[in-house]
Amino acid sequence: MFDEATLVAARTVLLTVPTRDDFASISLIQRHLKLSYRTALAIMERLYSAGVVTAPDAAGKRYLCKEMKSAVNRNFAAEALEKYCGCDSDALHAGTPDNPSLWILGIEHGTFNSRHASGAVSTDDETYSIATQMIFPFNKRLFAFLASLAEERTDSWREYAHKHQPFVRGTSGYFKGNLYPVACKNIEEWTQVHAEATGFGSKAQYAEWCDQQRLPVIRNWIVEHGPKLVIGLGVTYKDEFARAVFGEAVPLTKVQFFERKTLHCFERNGLRLVVLPHLTGPNGLNSDASMDAATKFIREAPAARFA
Repeated sequence: MFDEATLVAARTVLLTVPTRDDFASISLIQRHLKLSYRTALAIMERLYSAGVVTAPDAAGKRYLCKEMKSAVNRNFAAEALEKYCGCDSDALHAGTPDNPSLWILGIEHGTFNSRHASGAVSTDDETYSIATQMIFPFNKRLFAFLASLAEERTDSWREYAHKHQPFVRGTSGYFKGNLYPVACKNIEEWTQVHAEATGFGSKAQYAEWCDQQRLPVIRNWIVEHGPKLVIGLGVTYKDEFARAVFGEAVPLTKVQFFERKTLHCFERNGLRLVVLPHLTGPNGLNSDASMDAATKFIREAPAARFA
């Protein structure tokens, strides 16, 4: 009667469209998604089973469950669930099942030399050119990773980037995004500015909301575009990457691919997820040797290693 994408869209409507007393109505879903009453009713029952809305009260009215209510800024909520908020890419980058792209997912944008934070480096380059990307240290390591994955020398990353133009507007084959849409200086940071912009007093509340509401949306992007491989960067968030890619917790396989460095991987129906250490920092892929070892595993590991 309806697919998962429609279910997520309906939940998004209820969470982002302001209503008095967080009233959750069938007509609201009908109006925004142009569905029949019967389909909207079936969706509402699913949302009740999922703990999003309450059972009907004596007057037949439903409301958002207490766990779904928060001081979340409605404008932030709507933006955070839009395509492709928190990403450096668009639909062309994302590819199609017939012409799949390589997806790179991080945790969140950083604000060190980031074009995504107020007061940081600014540019009028809307194409996100290679020259602009090279301003930021992370992108240089990412280009080296892509070169290594293509069995080219990691130190040839400049040549690789200029030849293939990854993430540049108007090109395809490479998609870069993040689990969480707000830029922070580090994983622990949460300032008053962040709180006012999102409505969440703590980063834990923000992360919980994103885990419940944004990760299913990313999963829908995955289903729609059918990437050939998803690389998650940040092993601490391996379970969040898994839920974003597969829509649920999965039994990730842990593999030591280099001295004191491990990755986590899983494959289902041809879709592969590999969660690697970050590309920078003391615990990351901070040497060409460790990077080459990681990309060698990705290229050569049989499906059995992912199970």
